[in-house]
Amino acid sequence: MSPAATPSSLSIERWSLRLTLARPLTQVEHAGSMLRGAFGHALKSLACRCGDEQHMPGCPYQQIFDPLPPADWPARYRDCPPAFALTPPAADASSRTRLDFAFTLLGPSHMQRALVWEAWHQAASHGLGNRQIPARLQAIGYDTLLPRLEATRRVRLQLTSPLLLKRKQPGQNTSQPLRPHELGAADLLLALHRRLELTQRLYGVPVQPLPPLAQWLALAERLELRSNLQEHRFTRRSNRQQQHMPLYGLTGTLDLSGPLPPDLLEALSLGQWLHVGGKVSFGMGGYRLFSTHESSVNDGKSMP
Repeated sequence: MSPAATPSSLSIERWSLRLTLARPLTQVEHAGSMLRGAFGHALKSLACRCGDEQHMPGCPYQQIFDPLPPADWPARYRDCPPAFALTPPAADASSRTRLDFAFTLLGPSHMQRALVWEAWHQAASHGLGNRQIPARLQAIGYDTLLPRLEATRRVRLQLTSPLLLKRKQPGQNTSQPLRPHELGAADLLLALHRRLELTQRLYGVPVQPLPPLAQWLALAERLELRSNLQEHRFTRRSNRQQQHMPLYGLTGTLDLSGPLPPDLLEALSLGQWLHVGGKVSFGMGGYRLFSTHESSVNDGKSMP
């Protein structure tokens, strides 16, 4: 049974998917960009009949993959996040013939679940990577329950894909990527608030609006963030520009301790499905959340 056949009354759902390739995938350091591109091409071929000029109103491809900003969209945000989040396989998965990844559906993609499932099937059959290696798609899990974390004063974020956070330093005109020793609790909470504020505005996830950002930033002053991070530089292949584009992020773990109110714990838990920071549309900023009371959070249930 496909996950698209399972009804859900919520506006968010997470699929755990597996691609079994006919041959090993090579020369792909991080599969997030490749999977996003394969899905986008398949979705456009199935759902877009708009031509090359501009999308017609109600185009499912645009609504899911490249949404337009609403009239009240904050000017400080240049683009709208797509109606999905892709959690890529581990970085070393490129040497294997099996890619396990997660796909979180929001708003329009959740309403068009059958179309999304068909697009992933088409992407697999058309092939992945520069050599277009065909693959078999399999649903290995799904979850419609939002991840939750019991009350605790300490959590660990195990980064599953590179994290890109930026800050405008004194004397600089533009924001610059943070290095491992520069990242603080306020940077993490600011990025999480921004990400969830956008998904709440666009897709109603989370259901309730977040507390004011100032409240979280005041809380950050009472929190301690200890990190074990490494810089990671890699590239992604841009088919539109026909070249490899450099990317930068941090890998490792973040330990956040102190007074962690329920709204922040819920936001951190939800961030496992939605990611945080820059370049999340390429699968960056993914993490798994742990506490001192639990070994892990948000393990999906098996498919029926």
